[in-house]
Amino acid sequence: MYLRKIAHNQVFKNLLFTIGLSVISSWYYIGYANAVSSETSSIGMLIFLTYSSLEFSSIKHVIPVLIWMLPQFFLVYILGQSINNSFRNNAKYIFTRTNNRTKWLMKNVNQLFLNNFLFFIVHFSVVILMGYLNGMLIKTSYGLLIIGVVFFLQVSVSYLLLLVINISSLFFNLTYSYAVILSLHIFSIMIIGIIGELTPQYLVLCKWLPVSHIFLAWHDLKMIEDFQSILTINYIQRFDLIFSIGYLLVCYLVIIWISIARIKKIDIY
Repeated sequence: MYLRKIAHNQVFKNLLFTIGLSVISSWYYIGYANAVSSETSSIGMLIFLTYSSLEFSSIKHVIPVLIWMLPQFFLVYILGQSINNSFRNNAKYIFTRTNNRTKWLMKNVNQLFLNNFLFFIVHFSVVILMGYLNGMLIKTSYGLLIIGVVFFLQVSVSYLLLLVINISSLFFNLTYSYAVILSLHIFSIMIIGIIGELTPQYLVLCKWLPVSHIFLAWHDLKMIEDFQSILTINYIQRFDLIFSIGYLLVCYLVIIWISIARIKKIDIY
């Protein structure tokens, strides 16, 4: 039974593609890390660069944004219709019993989180392995802490993106949901890049955009000051992890509340 579940799990079914994307990301950023400073290059620096250090000035260029977004696009491709697929497959015999609707939804929401978590476990593991094979090490406890925080932000914000796409498919056509949500996601990054370059005094407003929380480099934290200095990355004033955690929790609660209200009103014919 468990082997069958693993065989049908979307992350395991696409494992080779996930590994391939991880290799591409790590290859690109290993070169970048060594070019910036071979003395300070480490696995902590590599993780910081790969997932969390898109500079405001580089957002106008295609390649850095594309390399950063490839894993997210692939994640949305394999998990963006999970709840919609489960709804279509199980609606007839689950939704005839009103009391099971919320339970069914929460089960799928939890499974979505687990699959999202598993995806990044694979992705991070490959990137760390690639860094190790290229002579990089975790040099300090701060490096280990940075890896953990970057992982937390990647999993949390990517899960929010997946939730929004999956839940919006209960209201609208799936293709429409994909197109609108991903377009807003990309547009938000572009807007932040424009503000960061042209009117940096208004950057503080960008912390209210969901996508900003995925970038540790944009946070105002002492533990990453050295990396920000080496990479000459500007950050958003008064943008700390407490704010990000609170912001994401509120977003989760609002989305789940909306989805529960919606699922209770869906009629099955």
